Amino acid sequence: MNKQEQQELERNKRFEVLFEQKFYSQKNEESIRQGDVIDLKKFKRNYNKANQENKLEYMYGYFFDTYKYAVVTTQCCDLECRGGRKLNVRCIEFVALKPVKQVMKEVIERTNALIMNTTGETVVYKKNKDEDIVKNMLNLLNHNTKIHFYYPSNNEFPEQMVACLDNPISLRLDGIYREVLGARIKSIEDSYRHKLAHTKGLLYSRVGLDTHDEISGMTKKQFSNFILYSLARNGIVPEA
Repeated sequence: MNKQEQQELERNKRFEVLFEQKFYSQKNEESIRQGDVIDLKKFKRNYNKANQENKLEYMYGYFFDTYKYAVVTTQCCDLECRGGRKLNVRCIEFVALKPVKQVMKEVIERTNALIMNTTGETVVYKKNKDEDIVKNMLNLLNHNTKIHFYYPSNNEFPEQMVACLDNPISLRLDGIYREVLGARIKSIEDSYRHKLAHTKGLLYSRVGLDTHDEISGMTKKQFSNFILYSLARNGIVPEA
């Protein structure tokens, strides 16, 4: 890596830190909130300690065995329990949180841009489809997709992640609220929570957010380079 490439890499890493600081918020100590990230292994461990019968294994064995993290998509107003308040719902909904690498591979396959001879963990796509792939990554980073919601990398998970709203499960809240709260590792800022609520509801209304280039003060060229960096960071590279 030459000096210019090293500088570009360091700049993109600084941008990632800015996005993380903008996206995540302090956790509400008393209540679960929409958009909260749950460590599934920790939740499963907490659940098993509190319940003699392990219903998770035969109800959602695949979900808990396949994914490390999940995102709460039930509305905040239904999960508020401060002051002994009675919950408005009987169930809580989670969706799978997957690495960007995996989600982008699925997107590429759906758009028929994938060359089906992948090498290791690298996804190879056709050069004449570069603009489509970059546009998909741009929409993902700016939370402008219908079924995906981007989560920046952070101290809990170093990979860029995506909440897949088309991959949900529901669990009865009876006796598990504290177990879920104890397994929470991240919460998100209100503006992003509002956007998640709209996206989850498949509403066509728009919620204005600061885009990545506005947050960081990037030039158009720098932001284009960051998109390519994010693709490469997740093992997605153009065909040689």
